[in-house]
Amino acid sequence: MKICVINPGVVHAVPRTLSLRSSFEEMVYVDMKGADDRRLLEDHGIAYHRFEAGGYRLPSIALQGLLRRISPSGIICHFASGPHLFHSLVYNKCPVAIIAMGQDVLYESGDARVGEMLRFMRRMALRRADFVSAKSNYLAARIAEYGRTKPTEVNYWGMDLTVFRPGESARSRDRLGLPQGVPIVLSARAVEPRLNITLIVEAFAGILRDHPDAMLVILGRSRDDYRREVMTRIADAGITDRVRMCGELDRDSLIAYYHASDIVVSMARSEGFPNTVLEAMACEKPVIVGRIPQVTELLRDGYNARICAISPTGVREALTGLLVDPARCMQFGRNARNTVSEVADITRNGARFAEAFGGIIEAQKTRRRSAVTAMPFSLAYLGYLVLSRLSRLRSH
Repeated sequence: MKICVINPGVVHAVPRTLSLRSSFEEMVYVDMKGADDRRLLEDHGIAYHRFEAGGYRLPSIALQGLLRRISPSGIICHFASGPHLFHSLVYNKCPVAIIAMGQDVLYESGDARVGEMLRFMRRMALRRADFVSAKSNYLAARIAEYGRTKPTEVNYWGMDLTVFRPGESARSRDRLGLPQGVPIVLSARAVEPRLNITLIVEAFAGILRDHPDAMLVILGRSRDDYRREVMTRIADAGITDRVRMCGELDRDSLIAYYHASDIVVSMARSEGFPNTVLEAMACEKPVIVGRIPQVTELLRDGYNARICAISPTGVREALTGLLVDPARCMQFGRNARNTVSEVADITRNGARFAEAFGGIIEAQKTRRRSAVTAMPFSLAYLGYLVLSRLSRLRSH
């Protein structure tokens, strides 16, 4: 059984792929952005392809050609939107699984908003996929609202718990050049508007009156315009010397920052379920998370997390309460580790996903896939491509 995994640029696609490796005889990984760790994948016996459109005017021609050359038994698409998924369904020669993330499904407001035609394509794709995995019950319920009648697996995925584990704070601070004996607050999310990094900056500025030596560390990839806005807010608040912005890091450096921090904060207003929060919990760090329905599936305020209003006041009060109570922080951390051990072990969750999708592939081996059944989606996607092309031409 040969499985083709296609990643359009999802950060956690590689560890998820590695968690599936032992369940399939052969795996091929298609990297649409050319940003993933080829050596790591190949060391685990996974064939790597960096997708390049070459000289084609339409990259779709090259992608269809690549799928024909790979000739997979099944395709796994990270993110429930984009050419990689739409072409996998048009290919129509094997079952297709989708790992739904969050903004590929929750696209109706704010900076996640997309146009009507792309919404229509996403909904069609979710309805037609042979298998869908969602990162929370909330996300699975939204997918059902879009007309999917087949079951949707809820899978929090998580991380390798032998790698993301408690560590020594002092040693990590020395390695990272962070001061000892001062409170360190960590934001490990991407620097994007929906993740409310400016709100975290404002809340942090408010706690410096009582904790003047505290530091805020901001990690993650960034959107340039929003990064500039965050830096302006930091400068206007006069706290430049108390904030460190580090950008996107490798896994080992990320873990070191988890170990070095005292509290991890996430204030997303929309997502599937935050994997970075699960990572921090695996490292036994207390987390402060904004109150949205998804997080209450696993997090309980006052037990394994502090859940607060998504506002500067809410974050400031939550930070203040934890900074003055180290014993409570330690208890939160221990409870958090127990929670992720139960539901966010990527090895166990990957095996469960592989068993379910492998069963679908086996069940469909003797069934010829109908071109007529696939035709409505193929025609809709062709119309979407034509309209997108015309829109780009008009904008020029």
